[in-house]
Amino acid sequence: MNFDAAYTAFIQQHIEHRTGERRGRLERGHFADLAWLSGLAKILFEIKGFASHVRDMDRQKYCSELNRETFLHSFGYHVISFAFDDVEQRPDQCIALLRTVLSRYQPAQSPVTRARLAEK
Repeated sequence: MNFDAAYTAFIQQHIEHRTGERRGRLERGHFADLAWLSGLAKILFEIKGFASHVRDMDRQKYCSELNRETFLHSFGYHVISFAFDDVEQRPDQCIALLRTVLSRYQPAQSPVTRARLAEK
């Protein structure tokens, strides 16, 4: 059995034994545009379009979106969202923000003094 078939069977088995919101989550699935998983952090990056995430969203979809992000946060994921318009029209701004977010997870660079170099 290949991976796709095994995964489908696994999910279907769990759907059959769940009810309510747990079943709904399994049926809907969870997706992110990009995941960055390191030893220090689990970050999900999403690019959200205005139409699907604002204009066409009703109260139920809005609640579901917030519940989804809270659910992901409960598993240790940080969700970082970019507007599609910014990615398309202002990529430099997105890059700057992305660098700022990721800089929190980079090792700190401490200056090396001459005395410290002499010790080595």
